[in-house]
Amino acid sequence: MDEQIRRLKQAMNQTVFKELTFSDKHKQAVQNQISKMDGNQEQSTIQTDILKIVTEPQSGFQIFTVLEKRHIFQFENKEGELYTLLHSMEKDGLICSNWIEDTIMRKEYKISSKGRTVLQELEKKESSPSFVPRTVGGETQ
Repeated sequence: MDEQIRRLKQAMNQTVFKELTFSDKHKQAVQNQISKMDGNQEQSTIQTDILKIVTEPQSGFQIFTVLEKRHIFQFENKEGELYTLLHSMEKDGLICSNWIEDTIMRKEYKISSKGRTVLQELEKKESSPSFVPRTVGGETQ
């Protein structure tokens, strides 16, 4: 995790967050947030949405934008929670990430082979007659 925070800080040094530091208290807060997410049903549904989005490499901002277009507003004004979830999914082996350097340094996320297997199983479950689709903003997802 320290390496990931170091890389995040390096990328952020190129933006408006140049003075941000990560104390042990900050690191512990991230770990606590990840622990809270474990086993949460709503989080599991959002993880499924994210797995569908990252079949092609996507930055965190791109993922956030697609979620908003799908009327999933859980991360509105709480973008840090999205990155916490992405880190948790990466730790669980569902997605992998790479740092990309072009005009700025950014992290891109892509579904892993384990994530693809999990997604296929979830899609089979969704197509079963007993599956009840969730609705968001009056639209079936």
